[in-house]
Amino acid sequence: MIGRAAAALGLAALAWACDPPASGRPAAPSRTLPADQQCLPAMICDAWSGCALIAGNQVVAADQLRAGEPVRVENGCTTGATCIAAKATPAGTQCPLRGIPPKIDPPPYACAWDGTACRRQAK
Repeated sequence: MIGRAAAALGLAALAWACDPPASGRPAAPSRTLPADQQCLPAMICDAWSGCALIAGNQVVAADQLRAGEPVRVENGCTTGATCIAAKATPAGTQCPLRGIPPKIDPPPYACAWDGTACRRQAK
């Protein structure tokens, strides 16, 4: 039942199997990142903010963003590098107004799916 409910919410990567295996033990969570989800560095305003597992344009799970938070998937760097990021401005967050975009280098970490979560890794 839990697996069906999670899949219905688009959280198949976090879903447990509905039926226990023949051994009687619960099935392990999926180790493969579903094709419709991405594990990306997250940005709040102009600051790198951990990692985010996203599906479409919404957060599934993240270090510093809440589930369901809308995001834009776009380049977060302004220095000529390509840094695809999940960019968000959570409700109540006041981002500084800037006439000239700040210099944003690639994040000092990478984000990777480890089979159970989207986590930071050293570069």
